[in-house]
Amino acid sequence: MKRRRTISAPIEKKEGQILVATRGGDRSIAYDGTKFYFQMPDSVDAVDTMGAGDSYITAFLLSFLKNGNIQDAMAEGSRVAAQSCLVEGSFGYGVRY
Repeated sequence: MKRRRTISAPIEKKEGQILVATRGGDRSIAYDGTKFYFQMPDSVDAVDTMGAGDSYITAFLLSFLKNGNIQDAMAEGSRVAAQSCLVEGSFGYGVRY
């Protein structure tokens, strides 16, 4: 079994970096190097979750670039991700397999 290497050098945060993680039905997390932010997902009767994470991060980035507020950007990401869960296959139709 191959062992994983760990990086022991400290990772330096560059100004403006934000770590964002979505976690399906659990709250998303963002970290700006100083503070953690959390956002509950919008609740919908999901048809298909394919593309929800992509929708979240796209909406997050566009909102953050527009207004510079992480919490507002997370709320927008959650809203748009929930809407994408109402579309089959993330592009309008699903394929059975």
